[in-house]
Amino acid sequence: MKSKFLIVNVVTILTFWRGHPCPAQSQISFTINATPIADGLGYVTGQNYNFVYTLNTDPTTGNGPFQPGTATAGANYQWIQEWVMDPQIWTSVAGDGLAGTWTQPSAGGTQSADPYSYLTASSSSPSLSLLGGADLSDVGLTAAGIPVKWIWFAADFTGLNFAAITGTLPNPNAYLAGYAGSYAANNSITGWIHGVSGDAVFTVNSLALTVTDAPEPSTVAMSAIGFSALLVFRRQKKPRSIKSVRQ
Repeated sequence: MKSKFLIVNVVTILTFWRGHPCPAQSQISFTINATPIADGLGYVTGQNYNFVYTLNTDPTTGNGPFQPGTATAGANYQWIQEWVMDPQIWTSVAGDGLAGTWTQPSAGGTQSADPYSYLTASSSSPSLSLLGGADLSDVGLTAAGIPVKWIWFAADFTGLNFAAITGTLPNPNAYLAGYAGSYAANNSITGWIHGVSGDAVFTVNSLALTVTDAPEPSTVAMSAIGFSALLVFRRQKKPRSIKSVRQ
């Protein structure tokens, strides 16, 4: 009886869930293609390299939602993270020539020891600027074995024209979801990978702004509930004994 009751409830929950799906969030990533203008940190002049920034899909990570203040038309629209308690801008920063895993800087106490990352969308030059880094600590990545502190790329991109914002800046996921596409740089501003000793300087060639659907946390949680309940049911359903089979 208990097993039947459990099945009915699981089916009811999953049926309701299918009829009332949770909306997907936008998973936004920026892929920068760039060429070094000089050898450094293992990067070779004349070769092309790709670097990917993945935007945080959960704006509550950190100390509440993105709250960068207000913006006026024609201004730089900047989402910035300067303190450990600030919402995390990037969940991942990776790229060719980089080893390790992007790690959110955790040193606190003073601003000089905190993270320093931002995303800037602008109607002026540069139209897009991406920075992932820390003031003093490294970010879990190395280039040619040297710990990396900052990874920054900025440029103007043909056809990438951001809509004016007035009032409070929106969540960047919602704002940028409509700008998916590939863009050629038309006025590259130097990109820079800054190590604890040594740097690599780049010219930006292009940008690919990718938008994919990421499941809501509640969707993942509902899937886990359904799976767990079915697993409990399987454990409760005992196999018949050999004796009962023979009878």
